[in-house]
Amino acid sequence: MLKQIEEIRLTASATFGSDTAERSVVITMKRPNLMHTVTTSTTGKVVSGFDGTTAWAVDPQTGGAAPLVLEQSTASSLSSPQMDSTLGYLRAMVAGQTIQMIGNDEVNGSKVYHLRAKWSDGNAFDYYIDQNTFMIAKTSTQIQQAGAVQLIESYPTKYRKLNGVTLPYSLDVRVAGQSVFEMQIQQVELNPAIDAGLFNMPQPSGGK
Repeated sequence: MLKQIEEIRLTASATFGSDTAERSVVITMKRPNLMHTVTTSTTGKVVSGFDGTTAWAVDPQTGGAAPLVLEQSTASSLSSPQMDSTLGYLRAMVAGQTIQMIGNDEVNGSKVYHLRAKWSDGNAFDYYIDQNTFMIAKTSTQIQQAGAVQLIESYPTKYRKLNGVTLPYSLDVRVAGQSVFEMQIQQVELNPAIDAGLFNMPQPSGGK
C-alpha cells in the first residue's frame, strides 16, 4: 500500500511555539519531496512551498504579495524525509535507503527500537519505534541553520488507520528541545488529484 501512495494532503489546526493562537493549516506532499503549505490565521494567509530545489514563501506581513526564496538550510530541511513523518521510516524502506539498528531506547516512558536511515544526500534520520505498537514514537535529525547545527525532533501520536495505512493525527515538532509547532490533524487525503504546478514558486505580479 505504501508504494501506491504518491500524494498526501493534510487538513489540520496548529499552534506555533509560545503563540497559542490557532491556525488552519493545509499541507500537501508529493513524492519524492515536494511540499505546499497554506497557513491561515486572523491576520491573513501565508503560502509556502518546495519544488524539489527551491523553498519559497508568500507572506503578506513580511514580504507583501511577492514570493520570497528561502535560505538553503530551509530548502534542505524541506527536502528531507523528516518532513514526511506521516510515513516515517517505512518510506525510507520503500525508497530503498539503508536502515541501521542502533539499539534499544526509551521515549516518554515507553521502550522503543532506535533505527537510523541514511539517505542519498548524506543526511541521517533517526526513528524510534514503539516496541509494543510498532508505531513511530519519535523522529530526529540535525540540520544546519543560521550557521549552527539544530536538532529537530518530531513526536507523532494519536494513530488511526486509513485505507490500510496507520497514520498519526497529532504531531509535536521541537527544535533544541523546545516545542515550535503542534498540529492536530482533522483530515487526511491519500492520492488526491493535485496539479504538479502547485509546488512551483509563483511568478511575481507581471512576471513572465
